[in-house]
Amino acid sequence: MKDTVMDRDAFALLAELFTYPSEETEAKARRCVALLTHSDEKVAKLVDRFREFVEREGLEKLENIYTYTFDLTPSCPPYIGHYIFGEDYRRSYFMVGLKETYRRYGYSYDERELPDHIAVLLAFLPFYESEEERGELISLCLIPALKEMVKNLKDGNPYKVLLEATFLILGGGE
Repeated sequence: MKDTVMDRDAFALLAELFTYPSEETEAKARRCVALLTHSDEKVAKLVDRFREFVEREGLEKLENIYTYTFDLTPSCPPYIGHYIFGEDYRRSYFMVGLKETYRRYGYSYDERELPDHIAVLLAFLPFYESEEERGELISLCLIPALKEMVKNLKDGNPYKVLLEATFLILGGGE
């Protein structure tokens, strides 16, 4: 992870931008940009490009893009374990391990979502007390998955810039 430590609010907002869009999406992106501007201007500019897209194109278009990007026969499944293990049985062990880790740290999430969803993992990262464990999750899982996710999306997809920003925040560009 980069030397710049993001606070829980910034991680939480960034994570929420990877959930299904709502009327609050643009405001969340705006708050995320404000928090990031102090720690990483390059990343803040990427998130601001996402915010500008939402402002310009509107919620309905963003909802459609979210659905074809992450949901229905997705070009970019939002599940980190998918990129690391495919549909191999080891992904199940990975998800069980994540759930146990979440419980150990007292982290709760909407369990209608799988524990390896990018939004769930990003929101959890600041809860880690162990820098070593956090670093392993980032370097062994998130960074490789984010590389693939970015490759899967075409330029012009607003989620590509969010994925690029996340990649940079986590130290993937170093």
